[in-house]
Amino acid sequence: MINARVPSTRRSRGSIRAIATPLILAVLVVVALLGGIEPAGAAPAGTLDPTFGVQGAVLDPTFGAAAAVLPSGTRTYVGTESRATATASARPVVLALDAGGHLDPSFGTGGAVRFTDSFSPSGVSLEPAPGGGVFVARTGANGRIVTKLTTAGAPDPTFGGTGSVTAPLAHGAVTLAWSVEHADVGGITVGGIAITSAQIYVVLLRFGLDGAPVATFGNQGLAAFPIPVGLQLPMDLATDSAGRTIVVVADGFSFTTLLRFTANGVIDPTFGNGGVASPTREIKATRVAIDSVGRLLLLGTAEMLGTVTLDAIPVLARLSADGIPDTSYGNGGVVGLKRVNGLYASGQDLAIDGADRALFTFAVRTTANQLAGVARVDTTGALDPTFGFGTGAGVAAWPMRSPFLALGLDATGRAILGADLTSTDPACPPNCSNLLVLRVRGS
Repeated sequence: MINARVPSTRRSRGSIRAIATPLILAVLVVVALLGGIEPAGAAPAGTLDPTFGVQGAVLDPTFGAAAAVLPSGTRTYVGTESRATATASARPVVLALDAGGHLDPSFGTGGAVRFTDSFSPSGVSLEPAPGGGVFVARTGANGRIVTKLTTAGAPDPTFGGTGSVTAPLAHGAVTLAWSVEHADVGGITVGGIAITSAQIYVVLLRFGLDGAPVATFGNQGLAAFPIPVGLQLPMDLATDSAGRTIVVVADGFSFTTLLRFTANGVIDPTFGNGGVASPTREIKATRVAIDSVGRLLLLGTAEMLGTVTLDAIPVLARLSADGIPDTSYGNGGVVGLKRVNGLYASGQDLAIDGADRALFTFAVRTTANQLAGVARVDTTGALDPTFGFGTGAGVAAWPMRSPFLALGLDATGRAILGADLTSTDPACPPNCSNLLVLRVRGS
């Protein structure tokens, strides 16, 4: 069930700025931290957008971490969770922020829709729905629940009759849902892994815009492909304009495999080697995206043994639409941030802007500092010198205790970053999460 009503403490339009004094101080502290290493005269692209929230930041400690973001027109949808209390568990929540970063009161109640049919607030994902609405996927008692919300925050009865469908993934198997992706051809695909006593399967289910399984996809809407036991960590999926779905599968170490399913839900023999492809170098992949000409961008982390510690850098690889590594991109098909001894930097999330430039978020950890950042790479595989600030062109980073959990791009190329301001807000008990959303200027 969905409850569009939220407690009266939820704030309406404009009230994120008009918050209690301790929280004002917390926001100013965040802005000071975030802006503290942005030098005067920094390039506008990659710096915080002062027209959003308070100098580019929206902090709302009445909600948990911003685990998903989806720019849609002048709005930004945010997937988060309610605050647990002594009598109520945390529940998934979707917020709608207007262009200025305020809760949009025309969505749900006071800008929020809370889901009461899901007991796990984690793993909320958002995808655009036709007409400006949003698909919301979350974990329920019997599988992955996908709900289509209208722009007013109401369940759309044209999807599944009630606005929701449940993807059980497979019968008689242990299943883990891990991603949801819209298909431009008119549907939505839910991906997961099914584990039986003898085999592991990558499983995809495709629903039409009416919420019914697409009968021409796999077996009545369900496609499955067996994978070796070592490759048991599907990480992400992306569906192209022809309805073909790319699945990223990792082995938990440094090897990544890509699978491509046709629009009919079978492994595509024209992709890579019999439907299976790999990047030119070993990386621990987490995200995949498709550019305007069908090329695949793959974000991961490359680990290497340093002088004392295990070092790592974020790495971006590009393959052709048919799964062939593109050696003209970057350095032999990959581009990464500069390696620094004693530094562990991991890739987090990936998006492609209207100019086919790749933006990715990363987290940096050293023995002394923690940073979260975003980088922009041009179509040749070089860091974009017109973006960011600091010691390296193409990169913007701020001191953060938690990584950026989500990345989205609006129509003008501005980056929306979802984060978790953990244990730094004096108005919040230790170890609790606070919703933090940033907007970074584009060009």
